[in-house]
Order: sequence, then structure tokens, then C-alpha cells
Amino acid sequence: MKHKVAELERALVRVALEHAPSALASSLSAEDMVITDATLRHKLEIEIFTLDTERLHADTLNVIGASARATATM
Repeated sequence: MKHKVAELERALVRVALEHAPSALASSLSAEDMVITDATLRHKLEIEIFTLDTERLHADTLNVIGASARATATM
């Protein structure tokens, strides 16, 4: 598992350096949250956004808020 995390982090660093400006369209899936976490922990210059379809459930909106609060404390 550590090997896969390190591989993801290397890939994200490469994206941030070689493809700036870059962005992640997050669907808030488990996979996207792993990518979001790695991006924020390493303070990479990758914008993260979610499309608001106005059909998102309250729980989904709470995840967005929690993610924003976590970002503010990093």
C-alpha cells in the first residue's frame, strides 16, 4: 500500500510541475478523496473543484464543507 501511495504522490507532483495550471474535477468518490488528500498534504498547485448540479444530497454537501475546513487547517 505504501508503494502505491508513493507512486500516486510522485504522479501528482509531476502533474503539478509539468502541466500547470492543472485541476482535479472531484466527484467526491473514495478515489477522488485519496487524490484530494495527497494533493492537499503536499500543498500541490492543483485546483480541486466539484460541479454543483443542484442535485447533490445533503451528505455530499457536508463532505465538501468538511474538506474545505480540513484544507483551512493544513
